[in-house]
Amino acid sequence: MKKLLILLVCLSLAAFSVACDDEEPAEADEAVEEEEEEAEEEEEDEQAHHHDESEEAEEEESAYAVPEEGSIVVRATQMGFEPADIKAPAGEVLTIVFERDIENTCMDSVVFPELDIDEDLPMGETVAIEITPEEGQEIGFNCRMGHGKSTITGT
Repeated sequence: MKKLLILLVCLSLAAFSVACDDEEPAEADEAVEEEEEEAEEEEEDEQAHHHDESEEAEEEESAYAVPEEGSIVVRATQMGFEPADIKAPAGEVLTIVFERDIENTCMDSVVFPELDIDEDLPMGETVAIEITPEEGQEIGFNCRMGHGKSTITGT
């Protein structure tokens, strides 16, 4: 009886070992599938980022930004104001919303010399300025130091 019991235990252990060996490839397959999914997600993220960069490049190629619904956001950057050239409907009020999210830039203010407008652009805050360009009128703006020269043209 003792020998039979030992034989049964050995067979059970052997069967268990075979069952475990069968599960390992499945686990390995799952790990490979997870790695493939992660790689696909990373590739999709990279393609989406590249697509965003392509759209930004197309926007930058445009000589003028055209405001939507009477307002436009202008960002104060390290190099100047973006967009730098804006076309606006003549005779209509245009609200320019300035944003600055970079500390080290002289674009910490905006000046419209022709309109006697001089405003600080506090970090992380928005500053709205309303103007009404006339047909063919070019209204210039820049920082207090004269850098970042930009224009709004009435069309």
